[in-house]
Amino acid sequence: MGSRVILHKVHIVHITPDCGVVSQEEPLITLSPSYKEVERYLSDSHFVTCKSPRGVHMMWTKNMTDKIFATKGRIHIEEAPTGSGIALVFENIDSKDKGNYTCTATVDDKTVHATFKLVVIKPIKFADASTVQSAIENQDVLVRCEVDGDPEPAIMWSIKGKSPDGHKYKVVEDGLFIKNVTVEDIGEYHCRAFQLSRVKSNMLERTIMLKIQHKQSGMEPEGSEKSYGFLNGYVQPGQVTFNRKYSEGSYKHSLFFRCYLTTFNLFSFFQLQITNENVFGDYVCNATNSLGKMEKKISLLKGSKPFVPSVLIDGITPESVRIEIGSPDNEELEILGYRVQYIRKEPPIDDWENANNVNFNAGNVSYILGGLLQNTPYTVRVAARNVAGFSDYTEDIPFTTEKIHADPVTGSTGTATYISSKASQLLVIITLQNIISITGDLKHNL
Repeated sequence: MGSRVILHKVHIVHITPDCGVVSQEEPLITLSPSYKEVERYLSDSHFVTCKSPRGVHMMWTKNMTDKIFATKGRIHIEEAPTGSGIALVFENIDSKDKGNYTCTATVDDKTVHATFKLVVIKPIKFADASTVQSAIENQDVLVRCEVDGDPEPAIMWSIKGKSPDGHKYKVVEDGLFIKNVTVEDIGEYHCRAFQLSRVKSNMLERTIMLKIQHKQSGMEPEGSEKSYGFLNGYVQPGQVTFNRKYSEGSYKHSLFFRCYLTTFNLFSFFQLQITNENVFGDYVCNATNSLGKMEKKISLLKGSKPFVPSVLIDGITPESVRIEIGSPDNEELEILGYRVQYIRKEPPIDDWENANNVNFNAGNVSYILGGLLQNTPYTVRVAARNVAGFSDYTEDIPFTTEKIHADPVTGSTGTATYISSKASQLLVIITLQNIISITGDLKHNL
């Protein structure tokens, strides 16, 4: 007797030649892709097909209430590519598109449905707040760091490598509130934003410099008693009222060598472009605020621009990259650190203005950039820093983070575990020994 197939409602019954019966349920309605939850970034697109072999009156709805009838536009329906279903198409996805989308059909006078959830990710973005902020001693201040994103980013603050603990600090929606600031609160404040979802993660950091006006010395001029610069470079040594001091001790004129003036809240900074040898020498900075006045001499010394560092990509994981950075031994001034810029794009890069900046202190050979997205192309470049300023940046260096692979046994998509070749050889030997042992036991039992 040959094989024959009998259809009965939603079951397929196979009768085998030896009269064995195998029953297999046929899905009444399916989605392709079949993910219960789909994540997409703003402006992405998505396409999902709904199939019901015996279904009629098929329809898509959002959140079980909003019926989707449009056959063109950003969100519309169309005939499935195979011609046996109905497809839902998303173009240029927007935040308002998130929700549950359900395909319904009628099968044997009964309603069946299949649903997926669309999660729309809006990347982290910092609001346009100044990275240099100020406060008056013995008053309260809000260090502003406003972040936008969906899912809503979690914020973590650090001050001088530590978390802001105690009654003095309070993390609020738009920043870090500090009570009764003192000169000890001067420094860099790091605002880190984390965005997590079921399959993606992202992190951005903004560094904010907090300056305190205090009575003891008035408004502190920016810079030490000695500043270094190099020709065709920039130096930012002090406050607005800034005069060249000649050997006879008189103040003859203000310096206006292509000066650029920028105002940050209560502070104004004087930035000087170094164009010739005559710019080097002694300067006097006169600082004034509501708490008092002060004068400070600053010597601008000629220094050498750092050489462009050497950079080598030394290791890549799904979430990080290890970079080897080195500088020549014949540098005139000590290399103090490196600035690493990276951006989520492939070269060539026309605009680095929105790149992420990470500063490292010198002293190591390898430096690690973390918090990256898996299976994503990036471009990185590096500049060296000494007391005179930064070097030119290296050429753009592309790399792509590794893809997270699911464990074939557990299905987990956690970060991959790396083992050495010797360790893997040992695992193979142990596995072979176990196989031989099991085979021997089977033969003995038989």
